Amino acid sequence: MTAALPKGSAAALSRSLRVYHGDHARNRAMDALYGRFLREGDLAFDIGAHVGDRTSSFRRLGARVVALEPQ
Repeated sequence: MTAALPKGSAAALSRSLRVYHGDHARNRAMDALYGRFLREGDLAFDIGAHVGDRTSSFRRLGARVVALEPQ
């Protein structure tokens, strides 16, 4: 099934992905923060995952992730 995005949504999503996934310094800082709590093979839950920036960090750290985004 495919669905059309509301007008302007594609541009907004593209911007969010650049902001949340394209900043390598931010990614390193998130990995350093979450690396204090997660180890390879741990199970992490990302509730309210938005565009998945924390999910990506958890995966870079080797955790298994369950990500939920209700919208």
